[in-house]
Order: sequence, then structure tokens, then C-alpha cells
Amino acid sequence: MSQMSINPEALYCFLDADVLLQFTTFDQVDWLKFLNTHQVHLVLPITVISELNDHKDDGSKPHLQQRARMLLSKIDTLLSDTLGPARIREGIYLSVIPKEPIVNWSELELDQNVRDDRILARIILFKQQYPEVAVCFLTNDHSSRMKARDLHIHPIKPDSQVLVQLELKSSQEAEIRALKKELNEYKNRLPKLEFGFYNGQELTKDIAYPFPAYDVQHATILSVALTDDYTPQQVVHQRTQFDQILRNSKGRASDFQIKEFVKEYEEYLEKFEPALKRKLMSEYGQKCYLAFAIKNIGTAPATDFRLALHFPPGTLVIDANDAEQEIEIPVEPKPSWMADPPSLFGLGNFGLGNLYLRRSLALPTDPAWHLLRAQNKAQATHWGPICNESNDSHIVSYRAKKLQHEDIWRMRPIVAYLIPNNTQGFSIDYYISTDESPKKIPGELNVRWTQMTTN
Repeated sequence: MSQMSINPEALYCFLDADVLLQFTTFDQVDWLKFLNTHQVHLVLPITVISELNDHKDDGSKPHLQQRARMLLSKIDTLLSDTLGPARIREGIYLSVIPKEPIVNWSELELDQNVRDDRILARIILFKQQYPEVAVCFLTNDHSSRMKARDLHIHPIKPDSQVLVQLELKSSQEAEIRALKKELNEYKNRLPKLEFGFYNGQELTKDIAYPFPAYDVQHATILSVALTDDYTPQQVVHQRTQFDQILRNSKGRASDFQIKEFVKEYEEYLEKFEPALKRKLMSEYGQKCYLAFAIKNIGTAPATDFRLALHFPPGTLVIDANDAEQEIEIPVEPKPSWMADPPSLFGLGNFGLGNLYLRRSLALPTDPAWHLLRAQNKAQATHWGPICNESNDSHIVSYRAKKLQHEDIWRMRPIVAYLIPNNTQGFSIDYYISTDESPKKIPGELNVRWTQMTTN
């Protein structure tokens, strides 16, 4: 110890061999936290090094032999390039006292043949040589701690958090234990999903959204234009007149003509209903642009992710990319056996104002366009928003094959057109499911209307 530079403000902690062999490896311990000090010097008397050497050469206990060899290698590496204390990391140092103590053993009532007694004797000599420093003795042996107190040495017992006692077994048992631990960790790996509105920086469950002053007239128009199940009244009227045409076609058209007309008219109604509903809602509903994101903060990927958003009944939800496109109302087909049938629209009957109808544009007929669209769909890993503008138009869904750990999916935004029936806001119920959690996980988002200000 004559080569050591003593720091009177540091704590000098002597270790016995059992602490090194049976607890957390000394260079992995947060000694500053454990000993509640800003600097600590770990001191190993030569007695401890000798005991480690004995275990290193003892093949009867392979687990202790392997542990002792590992410890001696670490100690040798740390001390090989220094004459003084070796720095383990910031504020933590290691030293070895290379000589056995020479004391009056009978006077101290210690036994020279007992290793822990020789450690206590070395601590007594150290305290006499450096009375200005704080010293402690870390041991798991109860009798050694009692002797230390009697000799005015501060004893410390390993705790169960910072210094964890190891289950030292054979290397084969240790390998099996490690594999079991790894398997349990794998089994316990689960995705954990956070979902909400997304503003480009953070996720939130509640937002404020501006909208124009509440319009009672618009609410009244929609209440007249839509049925109780939020189907446009005009669609019901169209179907009624369609049935009338079919009844009047008997004797005036062949079965083939009627069959072809029924097919054509059904296709027309399938396009007419969402187009008409979208036009009504875009003109008289409350428009709300919303963006969402999902983040996996768990420890494993989420596979076959499914999300369903349920807006208030009557809401029309569409892909935001489609919101600015011109609404095309399909042209009503004419029965080939009727020269010039009257128009079946009659939209003025429902108090909708001037609702002008346009001929729908045909989709591209180039086969390559259809092949490219099918290829993109097959290669996709994320889908959505998936909207149905006719039935359940208030429900929108998203899907993904896999959401990796710490992955965030910024979903394509939607536009929701709501029936203007309140001035407070609305809630969105959502349901999430994955292969790892097939039971649907419910949640709720909230939008609060705020009055728009005008300059």
C-alpha cells in the first residue's frame, strides 16, 4: 500500500473472497450507489487473492474454478499497467495489498490460520497507517461481521439488489439456465401499441378542431334528405321507381332485355348512393380533417395489425386524398324499350337546393393500368384508410402485416363529414387487434369543436 496515493475523502472498502465468488462481479456493481459515496477504493488483501488461486486450481468444484479464473483474469488486467490503484470506472478504483499482515495475534484474539481473521488484521493495520480515511469491510459471513464490530471495523452485508447472490453451478447447468432465461424472455416479448391523433410530433387522444358557426338549416336539410339509417331518401325513391319500371315492363320487353337492364341499374345504384351521400355531406355536413399514427413501444413486432375507427352514426368518412376530387353523379340508365322515360331524380322534392348532377368519368381502359394497380395492392404491407361510402360509412379501418418494435406508422389521413347536430364535439371509438392479442383492445379519441375566429 506504500505505492497507493491515499485520498482522505474516499471510502476504502475491503472485500472477502466470498463476496467476489458468490455475488455480482465486482466491475459490474454500482459501488457509489451501494456505499452512498462519491469515490470508493476496493481493497483486496493478498489473503483474498490466495483463496481465489486455490479455487482456480481446484477441479472438484468446476463452477467455483471457472468463477475464480474469470475474477483473477479481470484483476490481473486492471492492475497490469499501473503501480497504484486501478481505475474501474469514474469514482471506482481497485487495489491489492500484496503482503500478509504481521500482528500480535493473541492480543487481537485472532487466529492466523483463519483467512477472514487475516483480512481483519490487515484492515486494523491499514486503519493504523491511515487513520484519516473511512474504512469498511464487506462480507457475507455473519461471524466475520461480529468480529469486525468488536475490533471497531465497520462491517457491511451485501444487499439483494445492487449485489445479487449468484447461483453458481456447473458450466453445463449455467448454460441450460441461460437458455431457459432466454426462452422466457422470448415468450414474454410482446408488442405494446400507442395510437392517437398525430400532428407530426406527438400522439394525443384529444384535439381541438375549428369549425364554422353551427348551421341549423344545414342540419335540417340533412334530416330531411336522409332516412333514419342515414341512407339518402333519393336512393329509396330511385329503388321504388325502379321497381315500378320492372312491373310496367311485362309484355313490353324480353327477359334478356329486363335482365340486362336490372344488372345495369343495380350497378348504377351502387355508384349513385355513395356519390349522392358524399355530395350531401360535403355541402351540408361538418368537415373534419384528421391524421392518425400508431407506434409500437413493446418488445416484439405486432403482426396482422387491424384497427377499426367508429365515428358517430351518420358520419361519412373518406380518404383525404379523395376529398378534393370532383364528385361525379352517375347517369341513370334508360330502359331500351322505353323511348324517353322521365328523369327519376327529382332531388328538389327533398329541399336540397340546386344539386347539379354530372356524368361520371370512365376509368382508364388501358390493361396495363389495371395490372399496375393489382401489383401495387399485392406488394403492399400497410392498407388504409379503408372506407365504405354506402353501408357503415361512419366506420374506417386500417391494416398492416407487421409493426416492428419502436416502429411508427403515420397513417394516411381521412376527412370526416359529420351531421351538424351539436356544438361541443364528438368521440371516436376504436378497436385494435393483432395476432399477439386477438381480443380487441378498445379505446376512445375525442374531438372538441372550437369556434372559428374571423379577422
